Amino acid sequence: MLNALEQVWPRPIDVKAIRKRVKMSQAEFSRVYGISKRALQEWEQGGRQPDSAARAYLTVIAKEPSVVRRALGRD
Repeated sequence: MLNALEQVWPRPIDVKAIRKRVKMSQAEFSRVYGISKRALQEWEQGGRQPDSAARAYLTVIAKEPSVVRRALGRD
Protein backbone atom coordinates (compact mmCIF):
# COMPACT_ATOMS: atom_id res chain seq x y z
CA MET A 1 0.00 0.00 0.00
CA LEU A 2 1.27 3.47 -0.87
CA ASN A 3 1.87 6.13 1.72
CA ALA A 4 -0.61 9.00 1.19
CA LEU A 5 2.27 11.42 0.53
CA GLU A 6 4.29 9.13 -1.69
CA GLN A 7 4.49 10.26 -5.30
CA VAL A 8 4.31 7.62 -8.01
CA TRP A 9 6.19 8.37 -11.22
CA PRO A 10 4.84 6.65 -14.31
CA ARG A 11 7.23 4.49 -16.26
CA PRO A 12 8.28 5.69 -19.70
CA ILE A 13 6.49 3.95 -22.53
CA ASP A 14 8.10 2.80 -25.78
CA VAL A 15 5.73 4.29 -28.33
CA LYS A 16 7.76 3.16 -31.33
CA ALA A 17 7.71 -0.45 -30.11
CA ILE A 18 3.93 -0.30 -29.74
CA ARG A 19 3.54 1.11 -33.24
CA LYS A 20 5.87 -1.52 -34.69
CA ARG A 21 3.98 -4.29 -32.85
CA VAL A 22 0.76 -3.27 -34.63
CA LYS A 23 2.71 -3.05 -37.91
CA MET A 24 1.78 0.52 -38.87
CA SER A 25 3.64 3.52 -40.21
CA GLN A 26 3.53 6.72 -38.18
CA ALA A 27 0.93 8.13 -40.57
CA GLU A 28 -1.30 5.03 -40.27
CA PHE A 29 -0.98 4.85 -36.47
CA SER A 30 -1.76 8.55 -36.19
CA ARG A 31 -4.85 8.30 -38.40
CA VAL A 32 -6.24 5.05 -37.00
CA TYR A 33 -5.79 5.89 -33.31
CA GLY A 34 -6.40 9.66 -33.50
CA ILE A 35 -2.97 10.73 -32.28
CA SER A 36 -1.25 13.74 -33.80
CA LYS A 37 1.59 12.68 -36.09
CA ARG A 38 3.79 15.40 -34.61
CA ALA A 39 3.21 14.16 -31.04
CA LEU A 40 3.91 10.60 -32.18
CA GLN A 41 7.21 11.70 -33.76
CA GLU A 42 8.25 13.61 -30.63
CA TRP A 43 7.44 10.64 -28.40
CA GLU A 44 9.35 8.23 -30.62
CA GLN A 45 12.39 10.50 -30.86
CA GLY A 46 12.47 11.02 -27.09
CA GLY A 47 11.76 14.73 -27.25
CA ARG A 48 8.96 14.26 -24.76
CA GLN A 49 6.93 11.54 -23.08
CA PRO A 50 3.17 11.09 -23.45
CA ASP A 51 1.10 12.41 -20.54
CA SER A 52 -0.61 9.93 -18.22
CA ALA A 53 -3.85 9.77 -20.25
CA ALA A 54 -1.93 9.14 -23.48
CA ARG A 55 0.21 6.48 -21.73
CA ALA A 56 -2.96 4.73 -20.57
CA TYR A 57 -4.40 4.87 -24.11
CA LEU A 58 -1.16 3.59 -25.63
CA THR A 59 -1.05 0.76 -23.08
CA VAL A 60 -4.53 -0.36 -24.17
CA ILE A 61 -3.50 -0.11 -27.84
CA ALA A 62 -0.43 -2.24 -27.07
CA LYS A 63 -2.54 -4.95 -25.42
CA GLU A 64 -5.74 -4.85 -27.51
CA PRO A 65 -5.20 -2.91 -30.74
CA SER A 66 -8.17 -4.44 -32.55
CA VAL A 67 -10.52 -3.68 -29.65
CA VAL A 68 -9.46 -0.02 -29.73
CA ARG A 69 -9.94 0.15 -33.53
CA ARG A 70 -13.37 -1.43 -33.18
CA ALA A 71 -14.34 0.96 -30.37
CA LEU A 72 -13.27 3.89 -32.55
CA GLY A 73 -15.19 2.49 -35.52
CA ARG A 74 -11.99 2.07 -37.54
CA ASP A 75 -11.77 -1.69 -38.05
